Amino acid sequence: MGMAEPTESNGGPFGTLAITTDRQLPWYVIAFDKEGACTSRAARAHLLDAARQGLYDQIFYFSHGWNNVFADVQGLNERLLQALGSVLPEQHGLDLARMAVVSVFWPSVALLTTAEQGPQLAGDATTVQQLIDLFVDEAPPADRDRLRQLATQPELNQAAADELARLLVALVRSDDEMGCDALIPDDLLAIARRMALPPPQTSGEIQEVPDDVDPWGDKPNAAGNLDQSGRQLLRYATVYMMQKRAGIVGSRGVCSLLHDLLALPDLRLHLGGHSYGCRVMLAALCSAASPRAVESLLLLQPAVSRYCFAEKVPKSGRPGGYVRAPERVRQPIMLTYSKHDKPLHQYFGLAMHLKGEVGEPNPAGLFDTIYAALGGYGPSGITHQDLTIKSPGDYYPISTASARIIAVNGALPISETAHVAINDHGDVTNRYTAWMLYNQLRLSVPTPTPAPTLGDDPLAATDRPVVAVTDEEYLPPEEPTEGPFQINAWTGTHTVRDALLEDVTDWIEAHAPKPQASAVRPEPLDLRDWRAARWGVILPYNEAISHEQQAFAADAPEPLQQLIRDRDGLVLRYKAASRLRHVTLFNPATGRELAISEYGEDDQRLPAYLLIYATPAAIPWKLQFMLNSAPQRFVGRLDLTGAALERYITALRSDWADAATQVDTPLIWAVDHGAHDITRLMRNAIAARLYRRYAADDDLGPRAIFLDGQQGQGGAEDLIRALDASRPNLIVTTSHGMTGPLDDRVQMQRQLGWLVDQTYEPLDPERLLANWQPDGAIWYAHACCSAGSMGPSAFADLVPPGGVAHQVLHATAALGDQIAPLPRALLGATKPLRAFIGHVEPTFDYTLQMRGTYQFLTGSIIEMLNERAFSIKRYPVGMMTQTIFNRLGLLASQEREKRMDQEQRAALYFQLCFHDVQSTVILGDPTVAPKIPTNGS
Repeated sequence: MGMAEPTESNGGPFGTLAITTDRQLPWYVIAFDKEGACTSRAARAHLLDAARQGLYDQIFYFSHGWNNVFADVQGLNERLLQALGSVLPEQHGLDLARMAVVSVFWPSVALLTTAEQGPQLAGDATTVQQLIDLFVDEAPPADRDRLRQLATQPELNQAAADELARLLVALVRSDDEMGCDALIPDDLLAIARRMALPPPQTSGEIQEVPDDVDPWGDKPNAAGNLDQSGRQLLRYATVYMMQKRAGIVGSRGVCSLLHDLLALPDLRLHLGGHSYGCRVMLAALCSAASPRAVESLLLLQPAVSRYCFAEKVPKSGRPGGYVRAPERVRQPIMLTYSKHDKPLHQYFGLAMHLKGEVGEPNPAGLFDTIYAALGGYGPSGITHQDLTIKSPGDYYPISTASARIIAVNGALPISETAHVAINDHGDVTNRYTAWMLYNQLRLSVPTPTPAPTLGDDPLAATDRPVVAVTDEEYLPPEEPTEGPFQINAWTGTHTVRDALLEDVTDWIEAHAPKPQASAVRPEPLDLRDWRAARWGVILPYNEAISHEQQAFAADAPEPLQQLIRDRDGLVLRYKAASRLRHVTLFNPATGRELAISEYGEDDQRLPAYLLIYATPAAIPWKLQFMLNSAPQRFVGRLDLTGAALERYITALRSDWADAATQVDTPLIWAVDHGAHDITRLMRNAIAARLYRRYAADDDLGPRAIFLDGQQGQGGAEDLIRALDASRPNLIVTTSHGMTGPLDDRVQMQRQLGWLVDQTYEPLDPERLLANWQPDGAIWYAHACCSAGSMGPSAFADLVPPGGVAHQVLHATAALGDQIAPLPRALLGATKPLRAFIGHVEPTFDYTLQMRGTYQFLTGSIIEMLNERAFSIKRYPVGMMTQTIFNRLGLLASQEREKRMDQEQRAALYFQLCFHDVQSTVILGDPTVAPKIPTNGS
């Protein structure tokens, strides 16, 4: 504190701001005059030169609000940055060495004496004489003497009040973020009169008030309640004067610098503002089209209309002045509001109640106006997500899936302290608002390079991704692994991590793996040939038809019947109850029940390849899990009907003869939400390792695509664009899977398992298929519930009640056994997917990396997606997945050994791995194989 104000001679950073004890950020102060002209040209030029040279790749560009002198501006920035430093996680992922802070400094000191009441929006106050001088200086020379005379008269009559109002209104007309008519003299008189009266007694709830009703009752003489000096008119005209000035500074000077910074393609720009500083930044963003979107926008107690983002302001029918702001910010706009902010919750709306703009929702039960403040009530007229302010450590759901605005209510007590986060208009530099800023900074990624490389030859680019994974088969984690486990689930508001219960003895005993009997063919058999190994269908048992009809699948859809005839397939029936412990299948042709541990090719034994045709509710996932764990058995599932089923089986019968997929093009998409998150581990243990294998291959290397979230390519649009341009044969994705909102079962079921991108946006299958068709590709998705859900959850009793993990496990289990919507849409597409490999229930970090040794445990996944997926031997997808399921026997053996030795935690580890691996499933027919070149090369 205590620095002198910036001058034109300042040719670099004005100073530094401490964010941590060992990190000072360069701080530029760019000053503007009341007309928006930059008065810090040397500092502006230095900032742009430094950014062009790559000294900064991330800038926080912030504007103060109303009535701030320079000391206030400096203090505001210092406190906010210190608060940010106090909430940074140990592994925060920010490159602070290349970050700068830029502060707007604009002439905003123009308010009231501290003894007066009214819309005191911030900071130090001015004297009445200074207030008069402000307007006199703004007035045309011909009006100055008269304005000063009227403003200083000890008493105003009606004619004098009208004249003073006319002179003041001429000085404060401005653009309007509500899209409504300009201020007129009668408005200013009415505002001054109303502010002089006590407000009516109401419930405080937002209400609709008829256009012709004045809650204050009959209107007295317009000047009858003015004080004798008429200074009330000056007091409320100041509101409009600073509104106008903020807009001028933003739309002229700040906008110009903003566009110059956005012209630098690698620079990530975060905007922020407080009070009328929010208007400065919104005006800068919306006054002219930007070269590209800014990264984020944080509005702290914004002194603008709550309808400023509306497509149509009620009754005026016009859009809000900042309606384009959301589309010019890459992340959703985050803003705060609080009922404890008295200037914005009460006075702002009263001062802005204009005569020509009545008939809008009542902001406090007091009057009928559209001028309720955004910082007092939150947004209206636009779809938005409304959240309670979060404590540090509780991450925000910054997602564009449902809304481009996130409104954060700071008026509610923080649960662990009962402290109100935003208790007045200036309470915006605390650890809660700093945590909001960190959430925006942590999700900042470089703007993806739009893709000439994704044209006719999507892999012709010479700048291949640099994959930051060592050649070793392990990689030490970036945070301790002795802590809570993680699940790759996203609720819409939370990622999921928790501690396991201390005593898990009962769970271990109840869920111990039951190994299947081994079976070995007496003569050699090439299991890649499904015709020799046989293929069959499992349908639900149907008591309504005879065994003979069941044997010929008379109750199945015609396309499936045709497939069974073509393949001479064996039809088996699932019976929910059986007299034998492990016998759940019935052969209606022979009348015999079959043990799933048997293997063979005659009618008394199970075929090697089995297609379950039923919903998981009709034939449970557990049967598929049991079949998967049996050696030399390959199982898939279909749950399609109507045209979707017909399309899939038509493609299956022709082996996707006309598919346009590129046989030597694998595509990997890896989301990375930072070191604290399981997505980083999935990226390193699966995606990056797999890409290294592809890149080292002479044939695959030139064509393999890696969309790396760590390099800013983890967005949904990156994936959609790359799929459309490259037509990959194999798609591999690692991300969170959607498991929320937890309080809305219908919505949760609709988007269960949707892949969650770099900005926490769930990928809607309709959006995915709008410009791309799977056309014979195979998709592996390592994400929570990517294949579906199952109830009850095997893991729910392992975690303490009440936590997010417990809620997620129970909420997904409550959906019951079902297939997720993404694979269903892909398999039933116009040009269908061949097969989808995913997970039922969540998956854990336990199964990706060994705790203690840090060894990656994903070798079987890499083998499946590299050696087998691109083998000239053309392994069917059922055999591809055996690299995963072959682990089950070893895991069961190790679990049993540790359990017998009473090594509880070790037994738990192996058991969790067993159940996690077992819940991997194939959706689609297990005989389908990746497309290979017809010349056999």
